[in-house]
Amino acid sequence: MSVEHSAEQRRDTVDLRPLAATIDVDALSAHLTEVMLDEVYGQVIDPDVLRAPLQRATREKAACLVGLIAGDVALEDVDAPSSLLFAAEVGRQGVSEQVFERSYRVGQEALWDWWMDVVQRHGHATGAPVIDVARASIPLLFGFVDRLLFGSLAAYHGAVAERRQSLEHRRLRLVEQLLDGTLTDPGVGTERFLNYALDGHHLAGVIDGGEADRRRVVAALKEACHERDSLLFSRADGIGELWLGLRGPMTAATRQALHAAAADAGARLAFGDVDRELAGFRRTMESARNAAKVQAMLGDNAPRVIWADDVRIEILALGDARGAHALIRRELGPAIDEGLLTARMHATLDAWLTTGSYVGAAALLGVHEQTIRQRLRRLETTLDHPLHERRTELHVALRLSRLPLLAQSLGA
Repeated sequence: MSVEHSAEQRRDTVDLRPLAATIDVDALSAHLTEVMLDEVYGQVIDPDVLRAPLQRATREKAACLVGLIAGDVALEDVDAPSSLLFAAEVGRQGVSEQVFERSYRVGQEALWDWWMDVVQRHGHATGAPVIDVARASIPLLFGFVDRLLFGSLAAYHGAVAERRQSLEHRRLRLVEQLLDGTLTDPGVGTERFLNYALDGHHLAGVIDGGEADRRRVVAALKEACHERDSLLFSRADGIGELWLGLRGPMTAATRQALHAAAADAGARLAFGDVDRELAGFRRTMESARNAAKVQAMLGDNAPRVIWADDVRIEILALGDARGAHALIRRELGPAIDEGLLTARMHATLDAWLTTGSYVGAAALLGVHEQTIRQRLRRLETTLDHPLHERRTELHVALRLSRLPLLAQSLGA
């Protein structure tokens, strides 16, 4: 017979039930409570906050353990609701999962030390081999701890999720009050709760994508501009909104770094204008939202990363669609009516206005200079005035005509 088989046989023949009568449930509960409060929870939270629920949980678990050892209940039937309530309270108090799991390891070690004292006293009193009793109890004690740990972790995670949702709701409500002006003097407490300073410079953005992707993008943006403050929220419609706290006005280098970081992360993002203090916190988001509206209206024709000052003209049109419509009609009406403002003509005129020359436009579009001249000469004849005399007006009207809402009303 092998040594392993002999040990297993001895373990199966050891009767642990007599030990149940020697266990003082109240003493065991008090011991485990003090050990976990002193060595674990007292390091991260006021121990009195958790003392009462922990006492209830440890007493219930001690009673369950006695019933298990006595053979009154099977391991799969062990039920300790107070243990689940305690785990949920730990989650609500914001104690980390690492600390919570450590409390189980510390408690398990304390339980085993205490149990070995019980086993040794039993051995001295009855002559039973201590090593055999200890070996026989290993599957029972460790199975008991594992069963309670799995259930407690589920309760802890549920409470943490509820706490985060509640905190997120409070944070979102605070931000809404900051934006609508109902919270005019937020104070230090608000900044601490949001973990964001309101008295500095702010850059807002509107971002698409899932929650994980948004957090990844925000982390990349913070690294790019070497800043620590940020806020990220999800609106009711699922769109994400963010703020970056800047130490001062944004430099060209910082803007370039942010643009590159957003593009590299694959984000679809609309940035607002940098502004300062509480009023600037509101204004930068307003400009970011307007830029996002333009980005959405342009669809696939819009850059994935857009800045409010790049679409300032289009943003103005959002507030005065009738005026924008009138401007387009005055500058491009005849060409629109004759069907001349095709995608090709639009690109030709835009290239000429952007580069400032026929040669530049031809190089940009990859066609001959004479082709550019012929197209624009036809447009000039239709509009009945020299194009070079109204460059600014034409460029504004051309940009506005790209907006789908205005283009549809014009029949373009």
